[in-house]
Amino acid sequence: MPYPVLRIRPYLCFALFAFAVLLNGPASAGMVPTDPEGFTAFVAKMFRAVMPDATVEVTGPLALSVKSKDGDESMSLTNVYSTCMRNAAQCDQIVAGHVSSMAASHASINEPVKRRSLRVIVRPATYIEAMKRNLAGRWEPVAAPLAGGYWMIAAADMPEAIQMVTTRDLPHLKLSSEEALEDGKKHLQAAMRRHIKAALKAPRPGISVLTNDPYASSLLAFPELWAPVADMVGGDLLVAVPSADVVLYSPGKGADAAKRLQAAAQEIMARADRVFTDTVFRWGEDGWTPVYPDAKRL
Repeated sequence: MPYPVLRIRPYLCFALFAFAVLLNGPASAGMVPTDPEGFTAFVAKMFRAVMPDATVEVTGPLALSVKSKDGDESMSLTNVYSTCMRNAAQCDQIVAGHVSSMAASHASINEPVKRRSLRVIVRPATYIEAMKRNLAGRWEPVAAPLAGGYWMIAAADMPEAIQMVTTRDLPHLKLSSEEALEDGKKHLQAAMRRHIKAALKAPRPGISVLTNDPYASSLLAFPELWAPVADMVGGDLLVAVPSADVVLYSPGKGADAAKRLQAAAQEIMARADRVFTDTVFRWGEDGWTPVYPDAKRL
């Protein structure tokens, strides 16, 4: 199952080396197959080079099975394939980064989750649906729905990965699903407050961006922290989360404010590694309300 691991380095050099070996020379753009079957076979070869002790099998177009001493895992390549198709010139680096992150995350699959490492991440409904499919018959995600089709998911901040927390981890943690999510929010709150303070220090009349943090999208799980930003823009605040590490916000006054923010979100999505949605939210004291600038989406 794919999930973002944005701070990994130990596996990255190995993945880039494996990429170069597979190409029988220096890695160069445009060498990754563009058809789903060829793409899947190519990425499977990269995983085998980076994880020589694992058994990596193609189970279908854009689907792999990885079995090793660390555990068995199903991996979907749908997101990385989509990203490559939208960013063809960078596809080789995108694939190498994906392989490095997934190899590191697989290595930590059986590491016990510690309570102090709990965090929450925010992902769209498509992500939680894929997660449930991959865990079917074994465990369930530890998650709760948010506004606009997003979900808050419990995760563990590991040294080399952001690891998803499932119901398998709850007995060890001695927590319920609700308690694990609450702990994750508490542990992330200080970092989210720093983002809000940064927004307050640099007020802008138009669209602003909060990024460079793999947990940036988690700001959607903290509507209460946005109150001073809403006050700063006159009480009408719009927010969009187009990818895992990008949050956009702007004043909501003006007939085209929501439409402009949605267009900015779509521009981010066109080149983002992990595409979310272009849904625009209006802040309120009780939480977020989706705004649909295009009447046809109502």
